[in-house]
Amino acid sequence: MINLKSKKMITLKNIIIKAMRSVSYRKTATRLGGLLNFVRFVDTKSKCFNEKFKFAVDNKISTANWSYKNNTHHINISENCIEIANTQTVRSTKESIAFYKAVIRHEIGHALYTDRSSIVGQWCSDYNIPFGLFNLFEDVRIEYKIVKDYPQFKKFMWFKYMDIEDESETASNAILIMKSKEAGTRTDGGNSKTNPLTSFVPSLKNLKNHYHYFLNGKDRGSMTTKQILKRYYMRSCHAICSLEVVEITKDFVSTFGNEMPSQYEYENIINGEVDPNFSPQKNSSKNYTKADDDGGYSNCDYSDLPLAKSSFDNADVNYSKTIANRLKPIVKNYGRNRNKLSSSGSRLHIKNAIAKMENSFRSIKSKKGKPTITMLVDYSGSMMDTIMRNGGREFICAFKRLSDSNDIKLNLIFSMDRFGYLLNDHSVDDIMAIIPNGNHEALDNNLKRFFPLVKKSDLVLLFTDGYLTGNIVNESQYRNQGIELVACCIPSKNDVANVRKYCNGYFTKTFIDQSPTSLATRVVKYAQDKQKI
Repeated sequence: MINLKSKKMITLKNIIIKAMRSVSYRKTATRLGGLLNFVRFVDTKSKCFNEKFKFAVDNKISTANWSYKNNTHHINISENCIEIANTQTVRSTKESIAFYKAVIRHEIGHALYTDRSSIVGQWCSDYNIPFGLFNLFEDVRIEYKIVKDYPQFKKFMWFKYMDIEDESETASNAILIMKSKEAGTRTDGGNSKTNPLTSFVPSLKNLKNHYHYFLNGKDRGSMTTKQILKRYYMRSCHAICSLEVVEITKDFVSTFGNEMPSQYEYENIINGEVDPNFSPQKNSSKNYTKADDDGGYSNCDYSDLPLAKSSFDNADVNYSKTIANRLKPIVKNYGRNRNKLSSSGSRLHIKNAIAKMENSFRSIKSKKGKPTITMLVDYSGSMMDTIMRNGGREFICAFKRLSDSNDIKLNLIFSMDRFGYLLNDHSVDDIMAIIPNGNHEALDNNLKRFFPLVKKSDLVLLFTDGYLTGNIVNESQYRNQGIELVACCIPSKNDVANVRKYCNGYFTKTFIDQSPTSLATRVVKYAQDKQKI
């Protein structure tokens, strides 16, 4: 980096060191002084008063981190931080120093407000909350508090140093955009009447209009997506401690799933403790177009999936039995073809017989074997309502029960984050326990990955809400190979029109129904009428 005034080259390491010194400046008659000096030696009520700080440049980390060990605050800053800055910041030494100064102020905020014990990491592990997602909501809280408690140091001004997106495809990225725009401090934590917080919510792409909002683990009903994002953001701003942020993050996961912005994927450390459940959201060394070396198709283990055995009860299990029982009489007629009327056969045609016609008989023949159905289930975060509240699990498990009773052959595949898991050998209870929380659907990847099974199927069902975030299925390619893809979904009442719109945009044949039993019946009857099975 070049200093335009002196024309000298200044390294990023020197810029970081200058920023570190800047936050440590003492207050003088002409200088405000640095935040670190103020909280260590001036503000006697500060949690960091007279405490030790140790800074280091560490390029092994992605951006920056804070930890508290041996009565000392450790703040590590990476030169890689500059990668998230905009071009104007990168080209200016002054702006680069100001940017790194804001990063260091942020880490000092963790020292001031973040819980220093290991209990936060333990709670996140117990609730299966990614550390990166917790860090996002904790960052919202500390940045709001540090500006409120120390207004003389002004706002962070992230929107000055970074390019902020105007739209978001995921809920967590929308929270990140609101944080980057400092929506909390600019709207007084959402309390401003002239500058509403919803004006800082970005344009939402591929997100449903309504979700279920959770407060302290309790479902508070369906609300608009923007209102829900506003509430989670406000709760984070006003949270008293880090443990309260864990509860907020848990509620957020119940609504939108475990997905998180890519910038936070590797922010998987809380006070020096690495996330024990960490796994990359994207990029895998697995081959997604053929079976694994061990001969199987799944590229993850069942234990790797998000599980919650307590998320269902006997009523859910019994409902899946009811649906399966309704389907059995229809399934028995699969493949039964009526021959043309003739003078001989096994069944009498009543009308022709009364009319004393010669062709008064018909015979009914059945195909050999059982119908084969491949069901590819979208288990991304947007399917939370469909799966957990609208009867999606019961719909899926009804087909699994038909398979267990040897009425059909079923290939049941769960698809999320480019991972595909074949659940043929798992029980109904195992399937009921899986929670949708993927960042992406990966439908096309897994159709190709499991293509040998798809090709041999009489019916290919895609159970999805149509809110696809890439990896779009090219239906015509499969149709040219004699494979018809049938999309189906069980949306909430407020989301029927949108789900129908999106599904019809991607697939020729779709079934949208609010009743799991009705949807299953329509799908099976369609397969029978088209003689696909």
